[in-house]
Amino acid sequence: WLDKTGTLTEGRTHLLDWTGPDALRRDVLALEAHSAHPLARGFDEAWPDAAPGPRAARDVTRGAAGLEGGVEGRRLRIGAPAW
Repeated sequence: WLDKTGTLTEGRTHLLDWTGPDALRRDVLALEAHSAHPLARGFDEAWPDAAPGPRAARDVTRGAAGLEGGVEGRRLRIGAPAW
């Protein structure tokens, strides 16, 4: 693939580093499961052995800076630190 800058890419994302608590991985996967965004597949590929987690509420929304939704009664945001 050639992206919009003309850079040759594989056409998929890779998670290079995770700085959050390991316990939150289940929640991240629950929110990202509702997303069609290409970055969501990067989490699945990075954590193939992650334990099945809870289901996210259907009110998951994607803003310009990340993803927000409910998981097990908690409101979570995944995205840019400034968000």
